[in-house]
Amino acid sequence: MKAFIRYYTKDYLTLFLSKLRFWLSKKTPILVYTMAKVGSLSIYSSIKKQTSIPCFHLHSLNLEEIKNSNQICFNSGMYPDSRNLAPFVVTQIIAPKKACKIISLFRDPVERNISAFFDAFELYVGVAIDKYTGSIDELIACYHKKLPHNYSILWFEKQFKRDLAINVFDFDFNKEAGFQLYKKNNYEILIINSRVDDALKRDLIAEFISEKSFVLNNVNVTSKSNGNELYQRFKNAIRFNQSELDAMLNAPYSQHFFTKKEIEDCYQLWLK
Repeated sequence: MKAFIRYYTKDYLTLFLSKLRFWLSKKTPILVYTMAKVGSLSIYSSIKKQTSIPCFHLHSLNLEEIKNSNQICFNSGMYPDSRNLAPFVVTQIIAPKKACKIISLFRDPVERNISAFFDAFELYVGVAIDKYTGSIDELIACYHKKLPHNYSILWFEKQFKRDLAINVFDFDFNKEAGFQLYKKNNYEILIINSRVDDALKRDLIAEFISEKSFVLNNVNVTSKSNGNELYQRFKNAIRFNQSELDAMLNAPYSQHFFTKKEIEDCYQLWLK
């Protein structure tokens, strides 16, 4: 009942206020447009709470895709996290080619996938995380069987390139620094490795959005959720074979964004 009330009342109000901020503001809007489970909610929430800049948090701009994802949740007896502003962003910003600033993040694909699995635990496993009574081995088997493992390594091709007509792999990326600024068409783009130190991340975003007093407050950290113990046990137990890691770490995504040492460290940490 609480989820129902939130979905059909609170979320409507929240989204209306986001639209109102956009209509009344003369500032360049910000899209925190990125794959899920990379720390984007912390950036979005911090910008929204501390500034008057119209800001939108999105993982997809494809309306049919969003509709299908929501239906999967409904079919599983769950409500999506919130109403989605993608239709508004598409019609008000993307289609009319208005100027906007885009913040996008990326993450080690293995860490991201594990975090995503636990974030949608009930959807994949069928029970809430605090009610799970199975073994770690059963959970690992479920992870391998049900999670879309290529999501992160294909996101910039299947989402960013498709929706914005920008191929980030056409541009150089400073792997050692872990971030890069781009300008393309009406877009200013800041891409950041989620592992970048929070202090530097704060400085980068503060300068990018022209808000010197900006402070980055972390929210929605999977490892600090109610399933923290199970999450840590799962991470300590799961390992991958060579071909599984090769598929992720030899992909254009990993080769473009990560240093050789970061890739080697990933093999060392996750290889069976």
